[in-house]
Amino acid sequence: MRCTSTRVLLGAAICLVATLGISPEASSLPRMSATSGAPCTTCHFNADGGGLRSEIGWGTQWMTGAIDHDTTGLGFLDNRSTNRVLDWMAVGGDARMQVTRLGVPSLEVDDSGEAVAGTPSRAVFPMQFQPYIAILPHDAVTLHGSVDIVPFFYDDDGDDSFCSTPYAGQTCGQAHLTFDPSSSGPSVRAGFFRPSIGIRHDDHTMLTHADASRRRATVIPPNYAEAGVEASYQPKHWIRADAGVFRTDQLTDAVGDPRIGDAWGSAAYLARLSYFPRFDFGPDRSFYGWLGGSVYGDGAMRFRADQGFLGLGWLDKGSLMLELSHMKFGPDADKRSLNAAGILTYQFREWLIAEARLERAATRDYVEDESYRLHAAVAGVQFYPVPFVKIRPEYRINRADNWSMGQYTMQLHLFY
Repeated sequence: MRCTSTRVLLGAAICLVATLGISPEASSLPRMSATSGAPCTTCHFNADGGGLRSEIGWGTQWMTGAIDHDTTGLGFLDNRSTNRVLDWMAVGGDARMQVTRLGVPSLEVDDSGEAVAGTPSRAVFPMQFQPYIAILPHDAVTLHGSVDIVPFFYDDDGDDSFCSTPYAGQTCGQAHLTFDPSSSGPSVRAGFFRPSIGIRHDDHTMLTHADASRRRATVIPPNYAEAGVEASYQPKHWIRADAGVFRTDQLTDAVGDPRIGDAWGSAAYLARLSYFPRFDFGPDRSFYGWLGGSVYGDGAMRFRADQGFLGLGWLDKGSLMLELSHMKFGPDADKRSLNAAGILTYQFREWLIAEARLERAATRDYVEDESYRLHAAVAGVQFYPVPFVKIRPEYRINRADNWSMGQYTMQLHLFY
């Protein structure tokens, strides 16, 4: 991924101006669902989380910060009680900057002719600047849309491509209509959006959807979206089902197999089932379970992803989440990936959360008779100095079959 200095400066300027002019909005973390027992739709307009927050989701973050608005001299912000700018319109957005080393170590030769290990340079770059808008013309109808501006300032191949995204299959925006006539009945959304695949993580480096045989390849990239229709049904608070059918344009690019889109009548299908039990053992001893799975793949069986997830959350304290992902590539299972992740979080304060995770991605290419493995260990904190600002320092250790690297990273996230 190449980003010219002019593009970076222009992108940073737009991020700064827009951040001052509109309300930014966060992609909620899965731990919030695990520790509250609430599905993602409680806090988000999107069925699988992320994107624009609902009024409930907005309110959960309004007073979350080590320093309140009065202390910062912005007490007038306390007069706001919603992210709606009009009775029929809500706004939001995400703005992220990242400090990290991009790439992998290399073997170099110094001036004396000795072989030394070279590490990639540390870079500061914008990850995302994505405003959201929702139009609510009727209680049962919502129009939701977003555009990620940052990819417009990147150019991987030097041809000044329009919206040159860093990941294959990644898109620059989403738009869909949701029809939800009853809180206890089924709802339907149609348009261009991300299918409800597995767990939607807030970290773009997760290995759960990685293809270890391809460097920097994630099969379900950030901002993945397809044109399609998805129905959801949650008759009780403790169970939810989702099913949908989608085009395969972005999936073809992400997987790197043009046969997916070439198949006659090619379409991708989704099925997902989630269960949310609750266990009470007296005051301050409420635990929530999170169990489910999803299946996503094209009808021609060129690709299929099976996800399983299990979680246990202690109310307002911490959570443990486990996720397993199996992916099959090619009609004859030419290649398979089996990936796993374990994530542990603990909340010291509402504004200070510790997180640690272990991940593994393993891919077996039966055509080439080769195996590939990636491992990652991450430890860090999520610190909210003031409401709607998150600082995320971490230390990461990444290891492949022929290299390993440890580094600290830092992310600044503005949201609303």
